[in-house]
Amino acid sequence: MTETQTSRTPLARLVLFMICLSIAGSFVAGLHYAAIDLPRQQQELQVPTNGAEPQAGFQEDMNMFLSPFIELWRVFGNVRFLFPPYDFK
Repeated sequence: MTETQTSRTPLARLVLFMICLSIAGSFVAGLHYAAIDLPRQQQELQVPTNGAEPQAGFQEDMNMFLSPFIELWRVFGNVRFLFPPYDFK
């Protein structure tokens, strides 16, 4: 029996195996995307509709959010009383 020796080291064979495995995995992932994911995404595609009126309750939410700031502005709106007028000559 004659033994044949390969010129590749075990590390080179491992790297070659990993590259082949990644190519095969990319091919399988592409097939899965084309066969399963893409048709499902296209089937569930819903274009949003634009409306002239804002969302329901938007104005009430903004009023509730801004009411503390409006009250602070009413109380401290005239901040000129904190700073006396200076005359720079």
